[in-house]
Amino acid sequence: MLSDDDPPDGQAVALFFATETYPLDALRNIFESSGIKTIINESGIHSPEYTVICGTPEYVKSFLAKQHMIQEKTLCIVWAETRGDTEVSFPSPAKTVYLIPRPIDPQTANDILAFFFTGQERTFDLSGGNLPMAGPQTESGSERDSAENDNAGDETSSDVNPDILRLEDNLPASAPEPTVDKPEPLVIRHVPQSVSEAYRESERRTLAWPTRDTASDENRISGLISDMFGTMKTADSRKSGGQSAFNRWFRLRTLLGLILALTAAEVFIAIMGIFGTYQAAVFLKNADPDKSEIAVRVSGYTIGHTKAVVDVLSAPALALGSRSAADMRTVMDALLRVHHAERTALQSLVSARSVLPEVIGTVSGGVQSSTNIEPQLMSLRSDAVSINSDLGISLSALTRMMEKPGLLVRLPPAELLVRKSIVLLEANMHQARAAEEGLTLYLISGGFDRKRTFLLLLQNSLELRPTGGFIGSIGVVSLTHGKIENLAIHDVYTYDGQLKGHVDPPEQIRSLIKQEHWYLRDSNWDPDFRASAQSAAWFFQKEGGGEIDGVIAINLPVLVDMLRVTGPIDLPDYNDRITAENIYGKSLHYVQSGFFPGSSQKRDFLGSLFTAIIQKITGEGENWPHQVMTVVSTALDRRNIMVYFPDNQLQASADRLDWTGAYPRYTSCQDLCLSDLLGIVESNMAVSKVNYFVKRTYTVNTIIDATGNASMVSDIRFTNEAGTEAGSGGGYRNYLRFYFPADATLLTAQLNRLPVVDRKPESQAAPELPYAERITGPEGTQILGIAFDVAPQAELLLTLGYKKQGPALTQSDTSYVFTIPKQPGLEDTPVSGTVQLPTGWEFVDAVTTNGRVSLEKAGQLSYNSTLWSDVIVRGTIRRVR
Repeated sequence: MLSDDDPPDGQAVALFFATETYPLDALRNIFESSGIKTIINESGIHSPEYTVICGTPEYVKSFLAKQHMIQEKTLCIVWAETRGDTEVSFPSPAKTVYLIPRPIDPQTANDILAFFFTGQERTFDLSGGNLPMAGPQTESGSERDSAENDNAGDETSSDVNPDILRLEDNLPASAPEPTVDKPEPLVIRHVPQSVSEAYRESERRTLAWPTRDTASDENRISGLISDMFGTMKTADSRKSGGQSAFNRWFRLRTLLGLILALTAAEVFIAIMGIFGTYQAAVFLKNADPDKSEIAVRVSGYTIGHTKAVVDVLSAPALALGSRSAADMRTVMDALLRVHHAERTALQSLVSARSVLPEVIGTVSGGVQSSTNIEPQLMSLRSDAVSINSDLGISLSALTRMMEKPGLLVRLPPAELLVRKSIVLLEANMHQARAAEEGLTLYLISGGFDRKRTFLLLLQNSLELRPTGGFIGSIGVVSLTHGKIENLAIHDVYTYDGQLKGHVDPPEQIRSLIKQEHWYLRDSNWDPDFRASAQSAAWFFQKEGGGEIDGVIAINLPVLVDMLRVTGPIDLPDYNDRITAENIYGKSLHYVQSGFFPGSSQKRDFLGSLFTAIIQKITGEGENWPHQVMTVVSTALDRRNIMVYFPDNQLQASADRLDWTGAYPRYTSCQDLCLSDLLGIVESNMAVSKVNYFVKRTYTVNTIIDATGNASMVSDIRFTNEAGTEAGSGGGYRNYLRFYFPADATLLTAQLNRLPVVDRKPESQAAPELPYAERITGPEGTQILGIAFDVAPQAELLLTLGYKKQGPALTQSDTSYVFTIPKQPGLEDTPVSGTVQLPTGWEFVDAVTTNGRVSLEKAGQLSYNSTLWSDVIVRGTIRRVR
């Protein structure tokens, strides 16, 4: 029968023999924490795995003399009170450590056990080498000590035992005693004798005994001990002592191979799960429910399978000191949340399929159903909130994982996918927030409480105006219970002809177009759509349109994107087929050729095309709703659809989403911050659709000196590819507004490297082109207006520049922000530029909202983009260290 102190069968045992046991507590703690039973001063245990004898030289010698056979795993700890004690030798194969009599601290315990398991020498002196000689000190003895010290470097005259390893021998002569933090406990694990011996023999050939460098000690010891003593000895292994070391080692390698194979398989499945999640996010961003469903199913299976295995492995892995399984579990938890969000988004897309036809069904000639869609819309909004929450938590977890990546995330395929997923999750979160806010807006303004009426401004971007294009046609749409009750398209000249009285136009319209009155068609003169929409609503009411609940602007590129969704549209009345590729040319033909104010040609073409698109996307058997939502979402982001509400609450909600066409969205920063602005707004004053032929590129160069003085110069190159013959577009008369910071000083305004002459404000005569004039800008900005012509088949270079004083560069980091707002209606303007810093300064953490940035050259930030949306370049300026 076993006593309470007897070890269970199969547990490793360490026997301690000592005159005083309390100094050995640190050693015992390490053995016990490693699962090795420690027994003190009991001789009835047969075949202990480890034996530790501690005491004076006489006690240790006496104990060893009584042993018939000294085991190899025997450690002698000798209390050394004199120098002679360190020269006492003990029989092999025991290892010996010399110590000054005192309790052993955890660091020393680590050193002792590291020497015991991995040291090449048989002895290890931790006494410090400063012990007194045995017996009384005499003058001659002191002289002899001095002589010995003088000859310490002479190997032939040294009395030091060469087999004794002394701690100070491993330290540089001038180095102070190293200070160390409290170490982590050393973990010891037991393996069969043959395996231990095989490892030990190989390590003896290659390893030298380490110095007292804490980091290297702990790293190397932990690795060696974990590898060498990683499997506990069992009773069966002791009973099978007759088996060959080769068979045992073969079984161990086979087991390790199976574990590695399973781990590799799980890592592969995990990467497939990440890939499936990423693909699902891509398809959902593009609002493709069919492909999303497949990707969501694949990612759900792989992530669920991997997480189940990881959950099982994470606990023992943590017990063994490994964080890999725990890190993988964190990744899987984050991906499960993403998967849940994607599944919810997929359900929302499917629901939206049935809601959208209900909203616009009557436009295509159908009968409005009595179905109440408000509960469905509220459910979709709730889904958007849930999606946003799940994506936010997942994004936070994945971002933290990238800061301290584990094993899985360190693998290049997984790391690349996770980084791409983070970017995509941010975009999907933006979509989820937009869906939530948009549905909230629609539930309030969609006519659920009363009939709501909105004015549509169809802006033709071929004749560019400040908010996107010339208002050639308007529409009136009524909503009841969230459904379109009526939609009618009208020629804007029909309403303009009803205006009673005279309204003075802006000076530029009067002088450049030679128009004495102001009408609805020119009401979008202010680049800020919020102001232009109010003017349009006022004109619409004065021209007999009545009260409205909001204004919605739709630019021509939206119809182009819709045609990419629907494919070709046949217009029987025109015996023509309209596609995304030929719509601009057809618009020029049907809208411009032979048109005169009051004719119905423009109304009929645009109205017929708009109605035909609606009929196709809501037609029976068609599956367009998700793609239509993508087109609308993209148009809102690019300011090709803008909204205005007289209701302040609704307007504030739309403004938060940047759906109101506010221009420019620029705020001058304070304190340690430099901010630049390049706002360009064009207006076609040629009364033609020449913008189809006009291209432009921006090249911007900014120089910042150490005092914080910034100089920005931009070259804008215009190319007019229109022909000179009638109907081909002709010249481009452009009234351009240049927005720049209010605290800046204008440096230059040139056309083809020649200064632009300022217009005299008091002059009543028609100004001669080109000219420049100052205009009052919104808060924080000032405006320079420039009027000029670009002849057909010609190029023109416009150079604009300013300088401004910012905070001086200091030892503290300085933020830099450069904003280039996008004008509605313009789609493909290339932008490139550089920001140059003074010598000794550099950019760090540079990013852009649209395009890419580069920090390849020292002290310079480069960026390239296309003005699909606002370009905002951000960076941190820091002194080079």
